[in-house]
Amino acid sequence: MKRLFYSFFIVHFSLFIALSAYANRYVVTDTTTGLTVPVNPDNIAGPGTAIFRADIQSTSVDWEAVTGLRLREFTITFTNTRAAGNVGWEMYYLDEFPCYGSGQFVRTWVNSRNSDGTIRVICLRRPTEIRLAYRVAGRNDWQGRTTGVLTCKVERNLSVRLDQCTSEDWSDFARD
Repeated sequence: MKRLFYSFFIVHFSLFIALSAYANRYVVTDTTTGLTVPVNPDNIAGPGTAIFRADIQSTSVDWEAVTGLRLREFTITFTNTRAAGNVGWEMYYLDEFPCYGSGQFVRTWVNSRNSDGTIRVICLRRPTEIRLAYRVAGRNDWQGRTTGVLTCKVERNLSVRLDQCTSEDWSDFARD
């Protein structure tokens, strides 16, 4: 079913995959509008083939209009990834004022040997705390059900120490 959806999506919108390796960046170009969208290098399945996952983020309020503040993008990195173990953690940023996730960059993966995972958020001010849905998963084991939520302090240098995050499973979170 996923393959049928992706095939329909690509044919319907006349997407042309432009895997240009300039500056180690890949893009997907919509040939009907000329719009280019960056593709995470982890989503390249092979020469001429990208794995495209639609990820629509929205908020019901125009934060800039109601606050008079400007939105900015921040890239958050992770340290002390030993906490994620050898298999690793798949993590998804959970939107929360004054920040929301930046499209396809709300998912990341880290493990004890790989700490190059990042997420991007759009915020009215530098984030001081974030929440991430997470689960134990291998690097390419995408979008399974998460086991809970991590609440993490964001350091001034925009890094998160995973060993200092607090975790809560979903059943505890759902209790009123």
